[in-house]
Amino acid sequence: MPLFSKAAKTFKGELVSFYITCIRPVCEHAIPVFHTSLSEYLLKDLEQVQKRALAIICPNQTYSDALLSINLESFEQHHHHLSNRKAYLSLFM
Repeated sequence: MPLFSKAAKTFKGELVSFYITCIRPVCEHAIPVFHTSLSEYLLKDLEQVQKRALAIICPNQTYSDALLSINLESFEQHHHHLSNRKAYLSLFM
């Protein structure tokens, strides 16, 4: 994985950190509340945000390769894990 992103003119590590700390939390902030009623089209829209961000961070990789190289889950998988964790934690509250 190249260390420098020509498209964004910055280092990939900085872009990944920015995405993980600033963009992804905004996209997933209401998942614990609305995990059962989040519609399919909204999940697809959120996935598109992540796909676009990864296309900027890793311009020469496919979406699935970029997920692997950055060690992220797809938004749908992440949503599923957060939903299951919320359901699991609610058993003990």
